[in-house]
Amino acid sequence: MRSIVRFMDARNTAEGKFLSVLLSVLLVFSFLNVTMFTERAGADETMESTELVDQVNDSIEEEPVSAEEPEAEAVPEEEPEKETAEIPSPTENPDQTPVGEEPEADDEVPAQATPEPVVVKQVQSVPSVIVAPEPLEITMADKPRPESSMTRVYVFIELDDPSNNLGGTVGFDKWYTIGYVELPSDELRPATECKLHDAADGAAQAKIETLVNSNSINRLPLNKGMEFDYEDITWNTAKVASSAAGYAGEDGKLTWHLDGKLTVRAKYDVTVKYAYHSEDGAPAPSDLPDTYTESVKAGQGFTKNTPHLDGYVADLSVVRIEKVMGNQVVTVTYHKDSNGNGVPDCEETYTVKYQSGDHGSFVGNNPAEAVFPDILTGSQTPVAPSLTAAAGWVFEGWEPEVADTVTEDVTYIAQWKIRDDVPYTVQHFQQKLDGSYELAGAIDYQGTTDAFRMGLFGITALPNALKEMMQTLLLKALSRAMVRWF
Repeated sequence: MRSIVRFMDARNTAEGKFLSVLLSVLLVFSFLNVTMFTERAGADETMESTELVDQVNDSIEEEPVSAEEPEAEAVPEEEPEKETAEIPSPTENPDQTPVGEEPEADDEVPAQATPEPVVVKQVQSVPSVIVAPEPLEITMADKPRPESSMTRVYVFIELDDPSNNLGGTVGFDKWYTIGYVELPSDELRPATECKLHDAADGAAQAKIETLVNSNSINRLPLNKGMEFDYEDITWNTAKVASSAAGYAGEDGKLTWHLDGKLTVRAKYDVTVKYAYHSEDGAPAPSDLPDTYTESVKAGQGFTKNTPHLDGYVADLSVVRIEKVMGNQVVTVTYHKDSNGNGVPDCEETYTVKYQSGDHGSFVGNNPAEAVFPDILTGSQTPVAPSLTAAAGWVFEGWEPEVADTVTEDVTYIAQWKIRDDVPYTVQHFQQKLDGSYELAGAIDYQGTTDAFRMGLFGITALPNALKEMMQTLLLKALSRAMVRWF
């Protein structure tokens, strides 16, 4: 415990002062390590390292002052008296100093002054450790740029037909200055950092053409009135050239140029008109589309889908022209589509036929058949012409039964039946001796057409064979049949 107390007393004991100096040296080495670590971590400011070393020097210069304070030790301490009991006797350790001859405070100064030169040497060696390295040479290519740095590319076009300048003003030679686009400098290096005729790489070229073709170009006011499609231009690879016609601030400077050749093509108007064909006199639908007109380059195709209208169908679902070579007008006609099957009513027609059958005839040019063609689907079935029945027959109906409206091709055949109420009279005449005949009797009958009638009228004078023949009567369909016997 006493030994610890002696090392803790830096003012009055040699052990304490030695420990104080040793800690100061360790403190100096700690600061030096921090300085070297900062330098290796990439510190660029040499002044910061210098200030750190200055702080270390100040700390070292202050420590010796505390170590040389024995001049203020006027008051005797009681520690030596307390330690007398712990010092061994001369018989036990003859090499130890006698108890009564313990060195005084002035005799301990050489022991604490010994480390001072060491501290000074360490401080003097600091500047050689923190010397900053020579700065590396920074080229223009390695110099960092602000994120907002943009590279400008000027756009020029050449017309394949100089006689048609599209209302523009030529800048120099045959080139028209159209304007410029800009893209980040990390994608395309500024022209001032390049050499004449340097070319853009593939990625930058694609980005430039995308900006131009999407009409993201800042147009030059002089040629702002020129109208054309950028997609009709064949572009060359962007290169570094000198100056930019139309931009005074770029005279004599290296600038990026995007040159292209424009093939000027004539334009024609394709007009689509919409009409309505009324089969039944109904007015046109209120939502009938308006006339549509579009300008198309010569040789290009044209496509226009026909708008849909509920309850109607157009004769052209799509207006398509493979190559437009002049002004054209196309008319799309809507028709009523009553059943919604996508077929115009005017085109969805059927034929209705009536046939008189075997026992009648039509009044007209064709007594056997009446034809009604091109009947619109859903229309009322036409009425058959008048029929005349053959004698002894009566009209019974049509087969199949006549429908109210027309929905398909159909043939109706007249059906007839035999009359069973045909009136007829049988008269019996007898021949006289002079060769004349006289009425012997008459009988009225009703029968069925084409039916056989058997009858015996009390004739006895005729031979049996003739009698049997005459008794069989074939009744024909007459307004009133009459059979005479002679």
